[in-house]
Amino acid sequence: MFALFQAHVLLLSLLRYLEDLAEERKRYESGMPVPWLHAMFHQIGLEVHTHNFTLRSPVDRRRTFTGQNVYAILRAPRASSTEALVFSVPYRPPDSPEEPTDVGVAVLMASARFFRK
Repeated sequence: MFALFQAHVLLLSLLRYLEDLAEERKRYESGMPVPWLHAMFHQIGLEVHTHNFTLRSPVDRRRTFTGQNVYAILRAPRASSTEALVFSVPYRPPDSPEEPTDVGVAVLMASARFFRK
């Protein structure tokens, strides 16, 4: 029964994050909702960081891609902060030709919240 309850709580959390992300996607048509991601990770109680990157295409050296990653760290409470989980998932904006990754982002948020408890 406890496992069923936990699965139900995880599913409700997943749906909430999916709905919230759908709203945020409307505000960030061609980019990543960095402030929202940062706020959600922080609200869960995780250590949040951003990482700016530049990538030169190996196929066409004249093409350069720039972006920003948001990731969160859940440190082990009993260890001396030497053990941790790092949460990161790809995000694709609404104008991307690739399949959206909304469900993956929501699963990551719900899982991070679950692990934090």
